[in-house]
Amino acid sequence: MGLCADEVVVVGDDVTTDIEGAVRIGAMGILVKTGKYQAGDEARLAALPRSFEVIVSVRELPQVLERAMRE
Repeated sequence: MGLCADEVVVVGDDVTTDIEGAVRIGAMGILVKTGKYQAGDEARLAALPRSFEVIVSVRELPQVLERAMRE
């Protein structure tokens, strides 16, 4: 698609392959508390050099993306 990592958002429920992978390449990661998510997964990401978001449902996605675009 020709995008830079900082133009990409990865939304997923797997803290390692989805979110940690995204953040490590410079993309935004949004962890959804569904599916593979386990309580406390976000604590595993605290040491990463870039921020990430945690949402309960994909219904929250529009608000998170709007906020991210303003920053």
